[in-house]
Amino acid sequence: MIKKIAFTAALVFGSATAMASDADIIKPNLVNGQQLSQRCLACHNESRLEEFNYFPYLEGQKYKYIVRQLNNFKLGLRKSPFMEGEVAYLSRQDMVDVAYFFSVQPKKQ
Repeated sequence: MIKKIAFTAALVFGSATAMASDADIIKPNLVNGQQLSQRCLACHNESRLEEFNYFPYLEGQKYKYIVRQLNNFKLGLRKSPFMEGEVAYLSRQDMVDVAYFFSVQPKKQ
């Protein structure tokens, strides 16, 4: 049982570590990020943010932070049934691209 837990922890930690470094090794594609961002903006837009306090602004967030959070949702390390479904279709390249797009936008207050 302990071996199984240790193996699972190593697998999850190893995957999270490998994917977290995607921000360092995958070259972002701004055009693809802009296209993918439209889906994100269905919820993460100004009118929705005023209506509901739990959708954070993505514009101006740190690039590596966004990549890490998308990876955490994809791996199930951060729980949100909605976000887990949203990131399920994203490739590693897509996550880097959309994170980069939002990180270079002017920060919202």
